[in-house]
Parts: sequence; structure tokens; C-alpha cells
Amino acid sequence: MTVRRVMGIETEYGIVDPTKSSEQASLDLIAAYSRAVGDMGFVDDVAWDLSGEIPMLDTRHPDIDPEQMADRNRVRQVASLTAQERSWQRGTTKVLHNGARLYVDHGHPEYASPECLGPRQAVIYDRAGELIMRRAMDRLQEETGASPIVYKNNVDGKGAAYGCHENYLTNRSVPFTDIVEALVPFLVTRPVLVGAGRVGIGPASEEAGFQISQRADYIETVVGPHTTYDRPIVNTRDEPHAEPHLHRRLHVITGDANCVPSNTLLKLGMTSVLLWVLETSGLPQEWRSLRLKDPVAAVRTVSRDLTLKETLELEDGRRLTALEIQSIYEHTAQTLVERQMNGIRPDVETIDILDRWRDTIGLLSDNWRKTVGDVEWATKLALLEARRKRDGLLWDSPEIVAMDLQWSDIRAGKSMPERLMENGIFETLEAEEWIKEAEFAPPAGTRAWFRGELIRRFPDQVYSASWHSIVVELDGGRLIRIPMTSPVAGCHAHLDGSLDECATVEDILTLVEGTGQNILAEPDVYTKGR
Repeated sequence: MTVRRVMGIETEYGIVDPTKSSEQASLDLIAAYSRAVGDMGFVDDVAWDLSGEIPMLDTRHPDIDPEQMADRNRVRQVASLTAQERSWQRGTTKVLHNGARLYVDHGHPEYASPECLGPRQAVIYDRAGELIMRRAMDRLQEETGASPIVYKNNVDGKGAAYGCHENYLTNRSVPFTDIVEALVPFLVTRPVLVGAGRVGIGPASEEAGFQISQRADYIETVVGPHTTYDRPIVNTRDEPHAEPHLHRRLHVITGDANCVPSNTLLKLGMTSVLLWVLETSGLPQEWRSLRLKDPVAAVRTVSRDLTLKETLELEDGRRLTALEIQSIYEHTAQTLVERQMNGIRPDVETIDILDRWRDTIGLLSDNWRKTVGDVEWATKLALLEARRKRDGLLWDSPEIVAMDLQWSDIRAGKSMPERLMENGIFETLEAEEWIKEAEFAPPAGTRAWFRGELIRRFPDQVYSASWHSIVVELDGGRLIRIPMTSPVAGCHAHLDGSLDECATVEDILTLVEGTGQNILAEPDVYTKGR
């Protein structure tokens, strides 16, 4: 058993610039990052390839035609683009040297991490996104004497919300109905362990107060495909960026953008444990019995209950607290791990996640104040309450609202969680050197390594890239697309020695197709019915 699987995080950052629109400020920020890394010797001219993306494909209504998938793994020429089309692509979304994607989404700068192999690595690359935003802000400050301020949060307190989406590669064989059954009570109650906390009640902070989750007031339905309206607890987007007969990409949109790395780790880790259980044991009866009578209402109840004592009504009439529900998930997972492993200990990363899950539930069940320095929302609440008591402030006092916002300010010297880590209050989790390296080096265990390495080795000939393919430009301007439908085939262990022998892009093409089959793709098999 292991929590390791292909996963990643997409973070939309809040941005404030009093002199221009958030859209323009975001564009300026990304352009500034390009200039900054350009001065460091990194070529930043790789566009994002939007072809093949179907973001609104709904897993409940699959309509992929096997005949249309026949050549999905074949290396092939790309239709010629006009000079204007090439210029447009160059000016939009960027592919970074670490294999990530940097772009503007709905007026916010968004960093989508490269494909990572496990929660601990995903935390490192998530934090690398903070360094990228910081470098861009610093560059604008140097050039113009002013810069927009970027925040790692999910709300502006005036009605707008922006997401932090988790992505997990899962086995297509798991029935989606089982995923929904398992995820709904789990995601409704998960914020008590990993919520980021927020000042304000209601989408536009209509009421004064504090709540556990930043996303809770924006969840409107149980299941659905949307991410910017009618936001669901379980998202049905079905775009695996891999072979659809083998893989599903679970797109989780309910989570907060955590500024505390250990909370991000737990969030990703325990969700991966849940998926492992579904993939290996099916849906346990203990989880099936946790169906909530009104899941959407329960989202708000959990978020606003600072006592952690409020009970949620289940379909069978029982009433359980969020912590009791989480305890059932954790205990069932632990039992199944011990049974499946048959005396063999899981890997260290998995043991760590299971221990954190159990211990956090235990401490919160006793007294939430015992988790100050561990749980993000609890630590933020304790600091805000201390400030309120000291200065006689109300929850809607400007000073409290500003302190809440400052928590997510990622500028050097401004980030409150970063200062708490420096003072030993929060767990540092990963070495600063690893995060700095992750800004420019891709993860070694996934296809992101091939993507990043091609950009590093042949920067002038990598024209564009996406999660599942990369387009190279040969002499004469001919464009060739190389599909990468296997999430792990392009990793360091598979290709490092072979790639070292390639002096040209033409050599790369020979390598990829040397056996008569694309070595970066899954086996060329497609099963009807999915």
C-alpha cells in the first residue's frame, strides 16, 4: 500500500493592483517572470498546446469514440500555423522548465504544478509556485517601483472566489458511483483537519465571524461538472490527460489553498489513501453508511462550527460530528492497510500520512487549541482571537480583516505562516534547497521530466507542450507532435541514459519511435464502454 500516485495542484492566486484590472495585472506578472528567468539564462518561449483538451467532458456521460482515438499514440505532423497564430500562442500560457503551467485564468495568475509522484513531492512543487509568484513580483518592483500583491487564498471577502484544485490519477475500473459515495462525506468533513480558515460568513462576508473553510460558502450542489458556478462537492470533469480506458483524473475543487505545507501534505495524503482503498477493496460498508441527508447544508455547518461538536444528520437517522466521520474513514483505512499488507509495513510516506491523520483527529477531538502550530485554521483563529482580545476588536474590524489577508500574503517577509515556520511554530517539512531546485527542475518520476528536459536541452526547438504531448519544431519550420499518454513513461529512470545520447531533436524522434511504438504512450488498446 502506498499514498504515492500521480497527482498535482492547480492554484489560482488572489491578486490586488489598484492601478489596473486583475486580468492585466496577471498578464504583467507572468511577463515579468519570463523576463526574470530569461536574464538567468532560461529560454521562456514555450507555449501551451490547447489541442486535445476537453475540459467539460463529464464522466457521467462519456462520449469518446474509439475510432477517433485510433492514432492518439502516433507521432505525427501538426498542421501549419500562421505567423499570427504562432505569435498569439507565444503570448499566452507558458510551459515552465519544471514541467508546470503558468497562465491567467479568470483574471487570476494560476500555477498548475507538474505531475508529481506522491503528496510530499506535490507539496514541494506547490511551494515552488509561491517562489515563482514572488520572483515575478520582485521583478516588477525592480522595473517600475510597484507591483501587484499576490495572495494564496480563495476569497476576496466581497463575493468572489477562486480555486485550489487537486488532481489525482485513479484507476478507471473504480465505479464513479463508488467514488461519489466515498468522497461526499469525506470532503464535507475534511476541512476540520486541513481548512485554511477565513474571516467572514457568507460569500460576500455578509455576517461577521470566523469559519474553518474558505470554500464552504461557494459549494452549491453535490455532483456536477462546473468549477466557477454551481460548484459541486464532487466534480465530474473527466479529462484524464492519459489513456481514458485506464485512468481517470479525479478533480477535487472543494479544498482550500493551504499556506501551511504540512496541511497540504495531509490533505493530499489522506485523499490518496481513500482512493487506494477504493481501488483495492471497493467501497467499504462503513463508508457507504455515512451518506449525509443534506450534504450541501452540511458543508456550511462544518465550516461554521468552531466547537467541532455540531452533529450532521445521516440518511439512516444517525447524527455524527465531522470528527467522528473522519475517524471512521481513518480507522477503516488503517484496518484495510493492515489486512492488505499482511504484516508488511507500508512505505514511510504512507505511515506518516496515516499517523498524521489519526493524531490530528485525536488532538482536535480533545481541544482544538492543542493543534495550534499544526492545523492552519486553528492557528489562524488563535492568533486572531488574541489580537481581538488585546485590542478590543470585532470580527469585522478592519484590523482583523487585514490580518486575515496578511496570512496569505506570499511576499518575502510578509507571509505569516513562513515566519511561523522560521520560528519553529509550524513544521518546515521540506528543505528550502529542494523548493528552490523545484522551480526549475521537473519531478523525476513522471512524464514531467521528459517535458522539462526537452525544454532544457532543446529550448529553441520545443514549440509547445501540454500535459499529454509535446510539439517540436524541425528545420524548415515543420512541427511534430509527440504524444505522452503514459503519465510515467517519460520519467528519469526510463529515459535519462537514452536522452543523453540524443544530440538533436531528430534523435529524440528516433528514440521515441525506435521500437516501432511510441515509448511515451500506453499500450495501444482501447476498450469500449470504459
